[in-house]
Amino acid sequence: MNKLKPPPRMPSDQSRGRIWLVLAGVSTGLFMLNVVSRMLFTKQGIALWRLNDVGEFLLVLVAMAFFVVGILAAEKQP
Repeated sequence: MNKLKPPPRMPSDQSRGRIWLVLAGVSTGLFMLNVVSRMLFTKQGIALWRLNDVGEFLLVLVAMAFFVVGILAAEKQP
């Protein structure tokens, strides 16, 4: 019998880096919420929760760091 090899798995299929990718998604969602609230304040004058420029930068930095750690954790070690 001729057996085929199973297709290679994607790094995102493994659960090792999943928590870091979830944290990256949550951080990115908070950043998007901040952008929407800033747009509402600019266009409509509605004052909601907002981060200043430094807080916004730190939120994006944390999101990207979580994303990189998640991708590196999901890679297979040789």
